[in-house]
Amino acid sequence: MRPKGDERGVALVVTVVVLLMVTASLASYLTVATASRRAVGAELARERALYAAELVAAIAVQRFAHSDTISLTDEIAVEVPLASALVGGGSGTTTASRLRASARIRPLSAGSHLVEAEASGPDASRRIVLTVRRIPAVPPPSAAVALYAAPGAEGVGARFGGREFWISGFDETLAGLPGGAAALPAIAVRDEAAVDDLFDALSSSQYPRVVGDGSPPSIANAAGSSPYTALRMQDAVRALAERAHQVLEGNVTIRDWEVGSFGSAATPRIVVVQGDLTVRSQGQLLGAGVLIVDGDLEVHDDGYLHYDGLIVVRGRGQIELETRRPSWYRWFPAWWWEGSHLRGALVALPTAEGTSRSRLRIEDYVEIQRSEEALELARRAASHIRRVELQSWREGVR
Repeated sequence: MRPKGDERGVALVVTVVVLLMVTASLASYLTVATASRRAVGAELARERALYAAELVAAIAVQRFAHSDTISLTDEIAVEVPLASALVGGGSGTTTASRLRASARIRPLSAGSHLVEAEASGPDASRRIVLTVRRIPAVPPPSAAVALYAAPGAEGVGARFGGREFWISGFDETLAGLPGGAAALPAIAVRDEAAVDDLFDALSSSQYPRVVGDGSPPSIANAAGSSPYTALRMQDAVRALAERAHQVLEGNVTIRDWEVGSFGSAATPRIVVVQGDLTVRSQGQLLGAGVLIVDGDLEVHDDGYLHYDGLIVVRGRGQIELETRRPSWYRWFPAWWWEGSHLRGALVALPTAEGTSRSRLRIEDYVEIQRSEEALELARRAASHIRRVELQSWREGVR
């Protein structure tokens, strides 16, 4: 038998070894935890600096968007001291409270501008570089009549009646004189199936009633020439609708000699109809500016449309324009009566769920005449709307 003293010595040695192992483990854990905390703190400081740079860049872009005095020699500078609350820190976050951010805008070529924003503090700094440009509030038309389809859909529903209607992509003033802008197609679509559908809907005797760029009938696939896809057009129209001067809820019917006034040449307006817009029974739709219809647009038989500017039909994208000459017309001079006319541009932009293709029906005495002078009334109506497009974003290197 070993003496009891030797057993106690072995137990003591084992205990010391275990304590040393536990101490080493704890020290290693504390080292890793401290390093992790520092790494998390550094990453948090970097994220706060990036947030600050993006915030000051957004402020600069907003000031740029609403400035009318930018020229090739102008620059805009913004200096914003950021409090901790703005960058996600608590009331005791001293690093965030000492962050400083600034941004400058300088012009580039082709209407683009460079935005350089930087945020820095004791623990981190970030710099971002953006390229932006102003875009028109009223998108430029690709034709006198532009027909869109839902993403992934092809074709268009169309019907043309009689030989009295007129669709022209040639620019014309409000006085009926030739304008100075280059010719556009009479009707523009976004796929070849829609082009075929329109040709099938027209008889050869109706070809001369659809004129513009190219030989009659002037119908073009604008997918490769117009940058305004259906999604971009929807964004532009949504911005117009959000800042409309007047919003009419539900379906609107103008009839029985009523006159629906939606702006004038002196005071063009943006008007949104949140439903179908129907004109019939000697009703008259008069106006100028931008008219956005969230349902169907229908002008029947003896209803009249006299509008200068841009008309956009959303919802199902269904347009029916038909104005017939009344029977009593033969008892009066020819100049005494006129059919329906739209001077400017017409856009069908389906947005309703389950709807894929635009539908267009034009019959009898309906004239759609592209007019830059009329579209200028639409731009005047939207003069309070400023839009800026982000072209590129990257993190800059000092």
